[in-house]
Amino acid sequence: MASLMESFEQQYAALSAEITAKTSRLNNLSGIEKKMLISQVDRQMEEAHELLEQMDLEVKGMPPASRQKYQIRLKSYVAELSLLDKELPKIKF
Repeated sequence: MASLMESFEQQYAALSAEITAKTSRLNNLSGIEKKMLISQVDRQMEEAHELLEQMDLEVKGMPPASRQKYQIRLKSYVAELSLLDKELPKIKF
């Protein structure tokens, strides 16, 4: 189970980095380019939320000995994504 969780973590890290990079470019764009990038970011945010849900299910199925370590990590990822959720509407306009 830990290797699956590590795979999820790698996917989340890559996705989070992409989202952050794209949101930092939004202020420099306008028109159709900006709309397209916003659409991509929205899809990636949805994907990140789904990935965190999968991670949560995986953590819940872990033996207690390793569960706490991954619960802490997951909590950190959820907090990070929540910050992105709050920042995104400000950047969109």
